[in-house]
Amino acid sequence: MKEYKRVYERILEMDKRLDIAKKQLQVCEDRERKLQREMVKGSKAPGITQDKLQQAVDARNLASTELTSQKRETDALKLASVRAGLLELSQSWASLGRKCAVLAESQMELAQLIPDVNTRLEEIPPYTDAHESQKIIYSTRGKLEHLEPPKYSSAALATSFSSPSSSTSSLPPYEPPYRPMSAGYRGPRRMARLSDVRVYSVLTWCIFVFMHAI
Repeated sequence: MKEYKRVYERILEMDKRLDIAKKQLQVCEDRERKLQREMVKGSKAPGITQDKLQQAVDARNLASTELTSQKRETDALKLASVRAGLLELSQSWASLGRKCAVLAESQMELAQLIPDVNTRLEEIPPYTDAHESQKIIYSTRGKLEHLEPPKYSSAALATSFSSPSSSTSSLPPYEPPYRPMSAGYRGPRRMARLSDVRVYSVLTWCIFVFMHAI
């Protein structure tokens, strides 16, 4: 946020300079027109008026050049800021989508561990896959931790904006990825990085509720 604030304040400062440059150009143009009218009417000292007019023309040209340069610099900064902001936003959404995919695949694995019952059974079989569920949870943790962020070129993100460093957590290290025994099922294929440790507690809570429900 500090970096965003710094860039925003810089844009405001450049806009102020742009307004000053516009006013300065307007002043120079008004002075030039005034001297031109005096030249047309005739002056008691035409040599002095001519010198003043030339100075006004030079000042106007200098102010115009300064305004053009200031406007170009301001527009470039705004364009770079918008581009960087959109890239950061797109990267965040892409990362969220990949994490949601990992969580959905893990949820599918957990759901397959629930006993498949029907109305013909006299007694609901007990839940005996708590250890396997824990493996899935640890595996999900590991996949999220090793999730690679979306790739952009270095030039695309080489702007005034910087990404906040990801926080670390102290959860136990994950075990090797778990593969369910269901035939034909293909487990998660991508590794991932964890940015929200709540996934562990949510999955654990789901198992806890299910075990107490039966």
